[in-house]
Amino acid sequence: MSLERKVFVVTDSTAKLSKDLIRQHEVGVAPLSFTIDDGVSKKTYEDGSTSEDFFTAKLSDKKNNVTTAAPSVGKFRSIYESYTGDILSIHIGRNLSRTHESAKSAVDMLKRENNIKIYDSGTTTKLLGIQVIRAAQLAREGKSVEDICRELDDLKRRSTIIATFKDLYYLKKSGRINDLTQIIGSILKIYPILDVRNSKVKDVKKERGIERALNLTKDLALSLEPTEIYVMHGGDDEYSKKASEITDEFKKKLGKKVPVETSYIGTVITTHTGPETLGIGIVSKQPLPEKLIFSAK
Repeated sequence: MSLERKVFVVTDSTAKLSKDLIRQHEVGVAPLSFTIDDGVSKKTYEDGSTSEDFFTAKLSDKKNNVTTAAPSVGKFRSIYESYTGDILSIHIGRNLSRTHESAKSAVDMLKRENNIKIYDSGTTTKLLGIQVIRAAQLAREGKSVEDICRELDDLKRRSTIIATFKDLYYLKKSGRINDLTQIIGSILKIYPILDVRNSKVKDVKKERGIERALNLTKDLALSLEPTEIYVMHGGDDEYSKKASEITDEFKKKLGKKVPVETSYIGTVITTHTGPETLGIGIVSKQPLPEKLIFSAK
């Protein structure tokens, strides 16, 4: 006998959930947006409304100014008003976007602080997505908001995204690195490897040469005792191919005991990282240390 559902789950479009998953789990989704200004005209699109190829071409042309925006307060209000029960609203890390603040403003406007909980996933893209699906599964089992959040807290402690980037222009534009880092990277070909979790982006290592940076990223991912792996790319053809190759490599090494998926990072996140991005999302068996260690080989 199925239990009465106590909680409904809401998220944002950076979670990269398919339409089937959204429908299956009755998840409310607030879309972020991006605007392309080519110097002649400006047009705004909802996240996920354009093809990967279209967006990659526009972003790769640096004459275009591409910017992103969080969902409006009105959008959140409309979604929240469609649910009468308790709501768990799970979103991209609060320091990575203003989405969290927009959601909170909607809650304050509706005066529903007692039955809408905004949860900081600390992450984004596929790792946000797995938190959302897990929360929806638990909600369907009749779990309370408090019980679900305890499980998500455990999942957060065991998860991270490790990423490296060939073109540092986009990280500089988004304020993730400074001018000096971009200049050094461009001239000396030194690339950062970043650790994204707990709503923070940490520069954990710099490596000379993009191939060495990619190899170190793969080695670190495998060293973390993964139970799930998500190999993500920024839309560039070369990096899409690299992501598929790494996925195949991981599957051969790990066999069927660890699921490995390949996916596109998404338009909003790629705006700030660039098309030539490779990220590896990890869910580990154990809570991860505060500082990730790269073993010398």
